[in-house]
Amino acid sequence: MIRTILELPLAEGAADGLVAFFEREQILATAAAQDGCLGAELSIAADGSVAVVTALWADAAAYDVWTSRHDRADQAGELSSFLDGSIGAATVGRVSEVRLSAEADS
Repeated sequence: MIRTILELPLAEGAADGLVAFFEREQILATAAAQDGCLGAELSIAADGSVAVVTALWADAAAYDVWTSRHDRADQAGELSSFLDGSIGAATVGRVSEVRLSAEADS
């Protein structure tokens, strides 16, 4: 199992717009519906300076399918409008292998 972490430095005041973009484009829902994705989250730093997109994947092959989608280039342009900088279709998150985990008791 792997976790991917993508840090996106935000333009000043752009956090709400980025969240709305993710909702409108159903980015997390699309990822979660993909075979091999175990869940995805978008977090915004308390000071609004950075967004962090994390996802849990069954394996690197599943993440490779996600990052090779054809619509990534179309979304990258609009996504960059919320950032302090820009990203492209080839931008991917840092990949970490999950070695240990624990869950809270219900």
